[in-house]
Amino acid sequence: MSVSFGPGINSYINVDSIIDFLLSINMRPILELSFMPEWLASGNKTVCHYKGIVTPPSDLELWHNMIFELASHISDRYGETAQEFLFEVWNEPGSSHGFWTGSEQDYYDLYNATATAIKRVDPNLRVGGPATDYCTCWITDFIKYCQDNHVPYDFVSTHCYSGGQTNVGNITPVVTGLSQARSLIDNVSVPHVVTEWSSSFVQGSGRGPSVADYHDEPAEAAFFLAAMDQIRTNLTTLPEVLSWWAFSDIFEEPGFAVANSSFHGGFGLLNVYQVPKPTYRAFELLHATATERYVAMVNGTGLCQSSVGVIAARNASNSAQLLVYLYNHQPYEAPAQDCTVQLALPTGFPSLSQQARIDQGHANPKQAWIDMGMPQYPTVAEIESMKQASVLHWESISGTDDAVFTVPKNSVLALRSD
Repeated sequence: MSVSFGPGINSYINVDSIIDFLLSINMRPILELSFMPEWLASGNKTVCHYKGIVTPPSDLELWHNMIFELASHISDRYGETAQEFLFEVWNEPGSSHGFWTGSEQDYYDLYNATATAIKRVDPNLRVGGPATDYCTCWITDFIKYCQDNHVPYDFVSTHCYSGGQTNVGNITPVVTGLSQARSLIDNVSVPHVVTEWSSSFVQGSGRGPSVADYHDEPAEAAFFLAAMDQIRTNLTTLPEVLSWWAFSDIFEEPGFAVANSSFHGGFGLLNVYQVPKPTYRAFELLHATATERYVAMVNGTGLCQSSVGVIAARNASNSAQLLVYLYNHQPYEAPAQDCTVQLALPTGFPSLSQQARIDQGHANPKQAWIDMGMPQYPTVAEIESMKQASVLHWESISGTDDAVFTVPKNSVLALRSD
């Protein structure tokens, strides 16, 4: 959003309204400090539908002053609470997507001017970078620059996607990348903040089949649970922030889809009509779990032995209730099949008596939209029908400690005790 229109000429109305709302729902913002104000830009190169200017500033001192004014306003308005916010400098300066026309050194100069401005306001405000587009990109050089030049940094931030046009839904690049990033940061003992991650950095336009369709489908819900399971299992130190990209398909970079607007392969957990997608429901399931996790095993044959995993935990709001999530996940282009597996829980656990599914026929609003004829501009009633189709429906099953379950390919089966 635009906040600066000339030296000392600023408007913080939008900033305040968004932060106020986030605080009202007990969240804290990550403030991405980009793009370049027109009056301060050294060039006119832009990116995306919103025409964000991606050139370095024409004057670093004026940029420093502008950031100082912004940080002063936020500190004055929110007091010590602002120390819980994160200030991230720029977006993907090292990527091939055109978000920064300067050199790597130009970015470090910008970071220096930004970080010192923020710390002038309050040494306890938290600032970091380099906000690069791959899990480990620029981390070593960024840390070295800050240490050599005594520039403050409170966290290291990167993005971490499984793939783009290829490797969609492949967990390995995410887990490996996060692990490698952590190993580069361990020596300086600051948090790793992942401000974007998901199954692919590609989004669709609705104008034909695309790998981005994965964002709208049950397969991505299985990817999310499988990825979270593997991240938790394989990383000794977890990122402080692991922020899914993105919350909603109301997303300005490409503009709105002009075809198949309801389900066009957008990044969001919600579509443009605020209909929850399958991955939203996977977040809902994971949110219900408590911090105490239990060992559970699944036994299958062939591909099913490797593609089906399990997460078992206590319910956060009802400690007597056991939650078990089976996911059947394979990357987008990999062979996949329905699996019948046996679930084994430790002795003494309560019997599982209810199930809910995320698959082609359950919690799948895209299929409901297809069934109603794929309306380009759905009516209020059609939107409500899609929302109803997205809901997790729990049904009773015969309770048993060791049971055989069928988990369709690229789907999620949720189980719980009474």
